[in-house]
Amino acid sequence: MSSRSSNISDFIKQSLRESSTIPLVMVFVAPWSPFSDAVKTIADKVKFVRDDVKVLVIDIDQYPDEKSTFDIRKIPTFIFIENQEIKFKKEEMMSKKEILQLIR
Repeated sequence: MSSRSSNISDFIKQSLRESSTIPLVMVFVAPWSPFSDAVKTIADKVKFVRDDVKVLVIDIDQYPDEKSTFDIRKIPTFIFIENQEIKFKKEEMMSKKEILQLIR
């Protein structure tokens, strides 16, 4: 395992612990996906509108361990976590409006 993969894993673990007080949205992308740039833009917009939510964009090519950890089968995949539990997972494109509706 590369040190970079370890670092993201540690950061995700920390974010998961924090999800007991701060909702977490994890967005899995890949550079070969035609949706990745749009997904990153949407994630940035969600971060801008909701500073009380943590949004992580994770490139599965750079961090392959996370692909198996979170059972990522399609790109993009959105995972919503609250209170350290996965509340919702969607393996397709989502709009900013759809994401914001899921965040309470």
